[in-house]
Amino acid sequence: MLRVQDLTPDWILSGQVEDGAFEAAYAASKAWERALVKAAVAGMYAWLEPRGIRWAGTEQITGQGLRIYTAHSPRNWAVVHIPKACAAPSLIVASVIPLLAAGVWPVIVVLEENPAQQTTLMTLELSGVETAFALSKTKLQDSLCYFAGLKESGPGIVVSIDTAPASIQGLERAEEEKNLLLGLPCPRQAGIWLEDEGIDLQALAFAHPELEFLLGSKHDHRQNLTGRWKQINGRWADFLGKRFDAAWVPAGRIQDALTAFSLVFGPGQESLWIWPWYTTVLAGYTRLGFSKA
Repeated sequence: MLRVQDLTPDWILSGQVEDGAFEAAYAASKAWERALVKAAVAGMYAWLEPRGIRWAGTEQITGQGLRIYTAHSPRNWAVVHIPKACAAPSLIVASVIPLLAAGVWPVIVVLEENPAQQTTLMTLELSGVETAFALSKTKLQDSLCYFAGLKESGPGIVVSIDTAPASIQGLERAEEEKNLLLGLPCPRQAGIWLEDEGIDLQALAFAHPELEFLLGSKHDHRQNLTGRWKQINGRWADFLGKRFDAAWVPAGRIQDALTAFSLVFGPGQESLWIWPWYTTVLAGYTRLGFSKA
C-alpha cells in the first residue's frame, strides 16, 4: 500500500494539516452540525455499493451462450482538490466517499487555504479522510497538474471540484494504466418547494453555503428572504419548468420532480449532495474476458 510521502513532493508536504487541527475542529463544532455531516456520510454509503479493499471478480453465463468474466480493481491512490468557493460540507462528503467506498487508499484532499476552515476539517474528519493539505490558489492548481501527471505510483484518480485547467484536459481518459482526471461541477442554484411537510432551511444553509436557493410555493409565505434566498410563487408546473442543479421537495412529489431535475431530495436529506454519475465504478477499472459457455 502506498504511503502519502511516496506521492507528494516537499512543496506540498509543507502545507499538511496537522492531526490536532482535525481534532480541534471537531471539538469546536456544534452537535447538530456534526449530525448533519454524519447523515450525509450515511446517505452516500446507503446509495453506493462499498467494494472493500479489493473488488471481487464475477462470472456470468448469458442466454446467448457466452461466458463473461469480470475483474474489478480500485485505483492505487486518489487526490481530491477542493477550491475555497466549493468547500461546502455536502460537496466534501460527496467528493470523497465514492473513493473510500471503492477501496481506494490513500485518499488525499488538497484544499485552497481558507482562514475559516473549521467546518471543512470537521467534515473531513467525519468522512474518514486522514490526510489533507492547505495550499494557496496558485499552488492548488500546480498540485492538480502534478498529481494528474504522476507516473511512478501506478494508476490513480485526481478529482477536482469545479473546472480543471484546460492544459491537462487531455488526461481525462479512464484507461487502466493512466491517471484519471475527473472534474466535478460546483452547483450554483437549487429549488425548494414548500408545503406542509417542511424542509429544514437551517440545515440547507449550513450544508450548502455555495448555493442560491429559490423557494417555490403555491402560497405566499411572506418570509423575509435576503441574499441567496429568494421566493418564487406560482404553480407546481411552473416550478418544474425552472432549471436547478438540485431540488428539495416533499416526499410525495419526488417522482414527479425527477421528470424535470436530475437530483431531487426529500425532507431529512438537507445535508446530502450527490453527483449521480460519480460512483465507485469511476474509482477503479474493469478487466473483461469473453468465451463460449
